Amino acid sequence: MKRLNVIFAAVMAASLLAFSGCTISNNKSENGKDNVDIKTPFGSMKVDQGVDARDTGLPLYAGAKPYEKQKDGHNAANVNISSSFFGLKVVAAEYSTPDAPGKVHDFYQNALKSFGKVVECKGEYTGFKYDKGNADQDTPVDCSDEHGNSADEIQLKVGTRHHQRVVSVKPDGTGTRFALVYVNTRGEKESGS
Repeated sequence: MKRLNVIFAAVMAASLLAFSGCTISNNKSENGKDNVDIKTPFGSMKVDQGVDARDTGLPLYAGAKPYEKQKDGHNAANVNISSSFFGLKVVAAEYSTPDAPGKVHDFYQNALKSFGKVVECKGEYTGFKYDKGNADQDTPVDCSDEHGNSADEIQLKVGTRHHQRVVSVKPDGTGTRFALVYVNTRGEKESGS
């Protein structure tokens, strides 16, 4: 999942910048997933691989199982970066089900409605754009984020540019592979909230 690779790269870059005067703790949760906490004089960062679908604010589709990756085995991450300059929380988890993509699409279309107007985009979701210069953080989500040309993948989005939920649905053999993503960002102006 490209999103998780981008998240892990961002985590590593942030940690390299903040190594002076920092503490790092790494432990495994009960289910064997890594948890890393980094605290520096500039802020803190926490990465947790033990993600529950509910961490995204969305229910898990009945019968879905965590998607098993071939290479790195990572199918989920909960990343929190906090400083006086900005904050970023990204929760992403990937699942699979033997059910058809249309059933998964309809389930999440209904689940997302409780958060506002749902926008449907075509193509692979390759990430959100955090525009620090955008004064209006309440701009509704749209399809202007980066999307690949995979015609059989659909993104369902709801929320604002800086506080959104995304569900990516695509066929996977005879079933469906889908990802649940929650993104919440804040800039320097919002640091008190």
